[in-house]
Amino acid sequence: MRKEKDISDDQLEHIIDALEDQQPVTDKETQDMAELLLHAGECCSSGMFDADSAWQSFKHKANNKRRRIYVAWSAVAAAILLLFVYRSVVYWTDDLLPLTLFTAVDGQNNIVLNYGNENTVIIVDSCIDLTSAKNDKHIKYSIQTPVGKNVHVLLPDSSMIQLNAKSSLTYQLSAVSGQRNVTLDGEGYFDVKRDTLHPFIIQTRGVKAKVLGTSFNIRNYEREQLHITLVKGSLALEDSSNSQKIMKPGEDAELLINGDLLIKETKVENSVLWTQGYFVFDNIPLSEMMAEIGRWYNLNIKATNKEVTTRHIHFRCHRSLSIDTIVDILNEVGYFKLERKDNTIFIK
Repeated sequence: MRKEKDISDDQLEHIIDALEDQQPVTDKETQDMAELLLHAGECCSSGMFDADSAWQSFKHKANNKRRRIYVAWSAVAAAILLLFVYRSVVYWTDDLLPLTLFTAVDGQNNIVLNYGNENTVIIVDSCIDLTSAKNDKHIKYSIQTPVGKNVHVLLPDSSMIQLNAKSSLTYQLSAVSGQRNVTLDGEGYFDVKRDTLHPFIIQTRGVKAKVLGTSFNIRNYEREQLHITLVKGSLALEDSSNSQKIMKPGEDAELLINGDLLIKETKVENSVLWTQGYFVFDNIPLSEMMAEIGRWYNLNIKATNKEVTTRHIHFRCHRSLSIDTIVDILNEVGYFKLERKDNTIFIK
């Protein structure tokens, strides 16, 4: 969609006449030309300049007059027109293509357990109990949850894990040390069985958490900051540079962009209420909140107003609410608009 107005015909005529002029230009004329070109550039960057029209007009006049253009001014003209075209492409692309925050998933809608040397796959309805399974060093367990579902997992060592929607976890005893090795993508709440002889080690996005017996939450979704929240016990964290930090209950560790871990006090209940069926968004960007909603209801989330996606939100509701009800509630906030079309929610 075009903005308020294009550059005027007189201004366009002035630019083309100057570029076609065979006579040398004075310093004053050069300064005037620079100011005019600067104005044209501003028009272009704001979406007011029609590069197509300018080029067609330029060609038409050049053919009619059959006038020779100085090489220097030809280069300037070409550079300016290329700048107009480039800026117009960037402008229109940014304006027309929405930012995708979450993409709905087709197909698999079941919780999947994968284990054993033969990669046996079991489709699970609600929970996974592996306490009767053999805690064998040669068996690797893998669990995946789809969008819109979470699952309770009892590991062979009796540790309990609750996995949130669209998450995956692997568990295996080390063949050498006997330590319990876990990897996590997505979100999980852990209540780890204490065993001093077999430390519980979690690897997630370059961070290693060493556990003896403790309860904590890890959130590690794509495009979001990694957060580890300690409920009780203690955690020894190690980042990619092998720097170690000890967490205390009531603290949250956030992985910064530079790879460092920032530990600070937090409201623990806000991080774990999802295990009781709630959405809890406490001062987080709208982009993360809407991605979470998309993950639960399996909806495409797109933003046509990118500025509002960085605003921080305080919002809490039960996951049993319909998506239309949640959209209506959020639209009462006032500074953004959600619009649902079929399987897509647009942020405007």
